[in-house]
Amino acid sequence: MRGASIEDHKNSDYAVVFSGGGALGSWEVGCLKAVLDFHSGKPPSIVTGASAGALNAAGHHLGLTPEEIGAFWAGLAPTDIFTEAIDFKALAARIAGSRAHAFIMGFFGDGNDQGLVEAIRNAFEGKKSIFDTAPMEGTLDRIFADEARSEAFSKAKSTLVVSTTRLADGESELLYRLKGRKRSLPASARKGRYADAWTPVRSMTMLKQGLMGTAALPILFPPMEGRFDGGVLLNQPIAPAILLGARLIYVFIPNAESFGRTTHFFTLAQTLLSTWLTASLEAQIRQVGANNKIYSELIRRLKGGPNGAIEKLESRLVRLCVIRPQSDLNVGLLDFGKNVDDMIADGETRAKQKLDNEFDFHDFESWDGFMDQDGRVL
Repeated sequence: MRGASIEDHKNSDYAVVFSGGGALGSWEVGCLKAVLDFHSGKPPSIVTGASAGALNAAGHHLGLTPEEIGAFWAGLAPTDIFTEAIDFKALAARIAGSRAHAFIMGFFGDGNDQGLVEAIRNAFEGKKSIFDTAPMEGTLDRIFADEARSEAFSKAKSTLVVSTTRLADGESELLYRLKGRKRSLPASARKGRYADAWTPVRSMTMLKQGLMGTAALPILFPPMEGRFDGGVLLNQPIAPAILLGARLIYVFIPNAESFGRTTHFFTLAQTLLSTWLTASLEAQIRQVGANNKIYSELIRRLKGGPNGAIEKLESRLVRLCVIRPQSDLNVGLLDFGKNVDDMIADGETRAKQKLDNEFDFHDFESWDGFMDQDGRVL
């Protein structure tokens, strides 16, 4: 049975969901390589992504190989993505000066500390964020200037969805570009929660703006064209892939389920941020699990019944394969260019392990989100 299951698995159409995660996005490249190898080079029919994961999704959509996407990550430095929009050294000096002034004045009876408030106010005045992402725009321009990318954009083999958040109303916006000559979304995508969320990507410029927007983590990075980080509401865009017809979905999440020790403020902040950005994941997995539970129970009851009814129910089952590192990757969200080769290798190893030993195409209980009879996710 396992042999037949593997063959069915390898020959199936599939989707890939890339999570946001800043510099950890390079780990997902190894996962993609393993999945492509498993499917004998057959590309995913759908790729979705949020924040840094959208860069991976867009790279694949534009015809880049995993090796080329990996080289992109390896060549990055923080200064290729952002610079400080606020001069923190000058601010620190002004704060130190104002505190010294306040101490001296306080000693002589005047405790007025308005200089400190004024120093902070002046530093942040007119600023939309802590960092400026103009370098990232230049980095994307260098990639998009390649004529091969423009050609791939017009002949893409995978449908692309980029999850962003609209600044105007705080709702999800799904930027999409359909593969091949498809021009319209399936009817299923125009129903439910995301009915009004879809926006077609009509040009490379619009795609670049969307990537800048989805990577704009609030406070840290400025919004772009009325959009900010897609990870705020949908850091793992599983639901859009399902609405577009995906029934075998790989979800790459570059965070271990256990975050390990939080030894100082910055690791604590990263842990809290990562937890926040995976908040929508559990809800989506539970929804998939609940639907699968209903369909699998109906299939079980119809065994020996009309084949057409069973096949229709089986076509609604969603095989979800979530791939995460087994331990913390020890790379910060803004540590671009750090340990890239090691992270790609780890991602590839972990994905192969999941595919070879933990996920069975025909075994409900091996799918992520599968629920037992009491409705508990296994």
